[in-house]
Amino acid sequence: MCNFKLLAFSADRGPLAYPGLTPWQWLLLLLLPYFPLKKGHTAARAHHIVLAIAAKVALAAGLTVFLNSPAGHAHLTLRHAGYAAYIWLFASLILDLPLPLGGRLLNHMPLQPAMNNPFASTSVREFWGHRYNQIVSSILQETVFLPMLEGRWVAERPRALERKGSDSAASSTGPPDPGPPLDPYTPPSPADAFDRDAPAANGAASAAGPDAGLRRRKAPPGAAFVAAEGEAGAMGAADGGLAGAVPRAAGRPLRGRRLLAMVAAFAVSGVMHEVCIGYMCHFRLEGSWRMLLFFLVQPLIILAQEAATAVLLPAGLKRRLAAARRRERELEAGEEQGTLTTALAGSGGKAAPTEHPDWVVAVVRLVQRVLTLLLVLGSADLLFWSPFETCGIDVRGLGEFSALLAAVQALPARVAGLLH
Repeated sequence: MCNFKLLAFSADRGPLAYPGLTPWQWLLLLLLPYFPLKKGHTAARAHHIVLAIAAKVALAAGLTVFLNSPAGHAHLTLRHAGYAAYIWLFASLILDLPLPLGGRLLNHMPLQPAMNNPFASTSVREFWGHRYNQIVSSILQETVFLPMLEGRWVAERPRALERKGSDSAASSTGPPDPGPPLDPYTPPSPADAFDRDAPAANGAASAAGPDAGLRRRKAPPGAAFVAAEGEAGAMGAADGGLAGAVPRAAGRPLRGRRLLAMVAAFAVSGVMHEVCIGYMCHFRLEGSWRMLLFFLVQPLIILAQEAATAVLLPAGLKRRLAAARRRERELEAGEEQGTLTTALAGSGGKAAPTEHPDWVVAVVRLVQRVLTLLLVLGSADLLFWSPFETCGIDVRGLGEFSALLAAVQALPARVAGLLH
């Protein structure tokens, strides 16, 4: 992750390019799994994280007991589902554990939690793009997805910020004006390559056509974290939004580039997972390449799921589902009320259709969640877990955590022995 952050920094992207960082803050962002909060996401809160860590440790302990029991070996698919929960708990603990301290060390900068309840995803796109391991997803945005989408490696510096920097340097002899507080901002993520609801999730309140979200996603210097409101809004109007930052081609050419960027991001993730598996397999490649294939299959699953949704669901119901999804993201981000696009289910300011009551929307969303879990867990069952089992990584991992639990259980007795 450090290497990818440095790679993004070389292109004036990523968390290390966040403006106004002290050397100490820059070093912390490099060495620890910190990433500034993405627009439309909930900031990490210290007391919430502490409670979540305690609950996840208890859940991991119970899961370890289950996987080591005969019941955990009864059915391979059930065991693989337990592995999925285990990976989620492990990654969440490792990535979220430093967040309470990181917020204070980084001058209360809002930080992005790694996990956002991935099991509540209503689509495979939402799973990868908005809920699962958002730290790695953010890094892939800056180093793979955005450079390919924009057609350049180095991020374009908006002219409005360049003018402001030159004017302030020439006209002020006193301390510089720090300007308005920095707000989080997010570019389109790899799994959002075709997400027509992404503009609302990223703070835009317009549904004025397929390029409306692109005009809102003007990437400030360093990729995406500066002044999503205030100055950035003025820059969007003055500079024509994303003109020059992302190809303005309409229709199929732009869609093709987005698809290519999404596939490339998943491919890089797959290669890095193969490298990690090789490290855990005592510095030798596992050889089946199933881990890489798992990530290459995900874009196909995303497109297939969305094609099936487009064919099977009525247009009015799809608008209701999109509005419910945007409203859910706004509530997760802590917004008190929905935007205009959340209140209206369709384009052109039409009110939400009444032929699909709320209970129908709730049932369909539940079915979508179950289907999404089946697609992700099913593809993982076929491709993702066999490399772990080939090298015995699963057995060693469970053994190490079991030894840790035994040491913790024996700790009170050891302390009592020392006191006596």
